[in-house]
Amino acid sequence: MNYKTLRLFDSVMSSVERITELLNESMLKEAAFEEQMNNELDDIQKMLEAILNAERTQMIIEDRNRNESKGAKGKKKP
Repeated sequence: MNYKTLRLFDSVMSSVERITELLNESMLKEAAFEEQMNNELDDIQKMLEAILNAERTQMIIEDRNRNESKGAKGKKKP
């Protein structure tokens, strides 16, 4: 190889190394972003589960109250 070819090869190799570095940085950023989004989704899921549990509890309380009020209406006092 002559000098110009060696310089061109060196320049291309430097560019490839820089592109590799940029890709690695990008992948690290993407992985961090993905992890952050997964954490956010986990938090949202926990909040939705808490809401669902609260709704279930409220329904149980309302059912008990209805059943108790039906039972109280059906009983006659002596």
